[in-house]
Amino acid sequence: MKQILLGFLAALFFANPIVAQSDNPVLLKIGSREITLNEFERLLVKNSSLTEDLNVEEYLEMFILFQLKVQNAEENNIHLESSFKEEYKTYRQRLARPWLTHPETEQSFMKEAYERMQYDIHASHILVRIENENNPADTLFAWEKAVRLREQILAGDPFEAVARRASDDPSAKVNSGNIGFFTAFQMIYPFEKAACNMEPGELSMPVRSRFGYHLIRVNEKRESPGDLKLQHILLRTPQGADNEVIAEQKNKIHQLYDLIRKGEDFGRLAAEYSQDLSSKAKNGEMDWFGTGRMIPEFEQQAFNLKDRGSISEPFQTQYGWHIIRLLDKKKLAPYEDIKEEIRDMLYSARDERGWIIQQNFVQDLKKRHHFREEENNLDPFYNRPDSWFYSNEAKKWDLSFDDTPLFFIRETAVGQVEFAKYLERNLELSEITDKQEFIENLYKNFVAYKLIEQEDKTLESRFPDFKYLAREYYDGLLLFEITEQKVWSKAVSDTAGLFNFYNKNKNDYLRPQILDATLFMGNDPKFVNTLHRFVSRATRRKYSEQALVNNITLRFGEGNYSMERSVFEKGKNTVAENIAWKKGTSNLFRDADKSFFLLIHDIIKPEPYKFEEIRGLIISDYQDHLEQLWTEELKEKYPISVDKKVLGLLKEKYNKSKSLKK
Repeated sequence: MKQILLGFLAALFFANPIVAQSDNPVLLKIGSREITLNEFERLLVKNSSLTEDLNVEEYLEMFILFQLKVQNAEENNIHLESSFKEEYKTYRQRLARPWLTHPETEQSFMKEAYERMQYDIHASHILVRIENENNPADTLFAWEKAVRLREQILAGDPFEAVARRASDDPSAKVNSGNIGFFTAFQMIYPFEKAACNMEPGELSMPVRSRFGYHLIRVNEKRESPGDLKLQHILLRTPQGADNEVIAEQKNKIHQLYDLIRKGEDFGRLAAEYSQDLSSKAKNGEMDWFGTGRMIPEFEQQAFNLKDRGSISEPFQTQYGWHIIRLLDKKKLAPYEDIKEEIRDMLYSARDERGWIIQQNFVQDLKKRHHFREEENNLDPFYNRPDSWFYSNEAKKWDLSFDDTPLFFIRETAVGQVEFAKYLERNLELSEITDKQEFIENLYKNFVAYKLIEQEDKTLESRFPDFKYLAREYYDGLLLFEITEQKVWSKAVSDTAGLFNFYNKNKNDYLRPQILDATLFMGNDPKFVNTLHRFVSRATRRKYSEQALVNNITLRFGEGNYSMERSVFEKGKNTVAENIAWKKGTSNLFRDADKSFFLLIHDIIKPEPYKFEEIRGLIISDYQDHLEQLWTEELKEKYPISVDKKVLGLLKEKYNKSKSLKK
């Protein structure tokens, strides 16, 4: 529920104000808080984009109620609770991300990725690992080895044979270096960049990544087939299974395939027989997936299915035997529709792209915040003995340094002690191979951290959009927490209040009027008419129910009709709608090819449902009741004043804006 509430606020984010920013009088005072015209108007415009008929007075009433509850939450110190602070901090960090970036660089990488997502690349590779990246001799040795392997391939040695023999990627022993199809964000960035700039059949020079050197051969490029949605049946064959087990599963999967071809429901068979636990419970239905998400053999079969509803023949992978059915397919969406998803993938990749974005952003921040460094500022750290780094002798680094400035952000000094603490925190997480390089890298990260921290503090003052959105999330979290305490949880836990509410209002929860009757039904209208006359006479003679059944059985036998005693609810049963509601035998009527009549034993008047039968409904209504009482209490507690003149100006401009849109 909380995610829905906050997602709703986020969805309403961008809107153009009607009133100029410079003209921002106070529109509304609620308790101790003043709400300006701009703040109210932004929310009004965003909400009116979802509800065409929303008028200013209606929204003002909703806004006042919202603010009353938020103030009540603050009065109850919810905003001071550590759990609230931590949750808001998490949300604010997420909101701040689009502002804490280098937009030009970010957009460049996002559009580059989108262009690459238009195509799938089928490639093979050979990996040459570098024994010690900090040893130039090891790096040179790996480069020369990769060049030699490339020359062997160009001289005629099969790529696959060289991959099996020489690649340091363990999977090459099985797949001969073939990594199947991939697209943007599915390979490390240097690999992706090199492969995307190659033509089919081309063999790359050694490409450096954090794993070593790669020789890449592009086998094929194709237009992206988009994403697929499948139904799936899997019969597993465990690793190391003998030929008998494999043959048994093969026989079973072909039996299922034959049933499907004869018209058996694929979903029912998947639910009953499939051993893919992630899809079995959904009748074999898998989540949407695209290139590079499945093993190559599976993808090949899946993307070969062209028409919705088409079914593959049984095929085998390392996991067992499969049959798949194509439910739906969709092409890559337009950039504007998925750019936020691409942004998430960009930062989730945690590769060179994110580092480049941050470095460019940091360079901008250095200028904006007048960053300057002290000369030789890191010498005190370089001069510490190696034992400080390698044997963890220093338990309290901050006690070993003074607060001499390392650098300044605007006029604020950041000293040795703070960096020493940062070093100490990261020492336990790092494998140190070179002391000076370790210090330099952490210092760069520390500078970036402090500059971004400073920038983060200024977001509300520099960006009105962020200020308002952050406040909306803050208020939204407060609203959720106070409503949870005052209404939702209370309605469930307050057993006595819940029962008291039910007893006072039980006549609002009445059952519908129902008939207690026996339904007689048959296919032959003449027979049912004869049966109807017999039952009518028996009823007038006051036969008991058992005597009536016995006499009907003796007179008419069994098989030509049915009779069943049941209850019939007014408004929910066509049988009950076609007769007069009075005791005795009803009139005859037909529906389709059957004839009916009822023997009405009793008409049960409406009575309240039992509490247990409608507990969920009672809780919901009790919550509404509690909220209404709470709202009345808040309106009495907090003074509310509206500037009628400012409100009139807003109404005039808002209504004019709506008429122009029409």
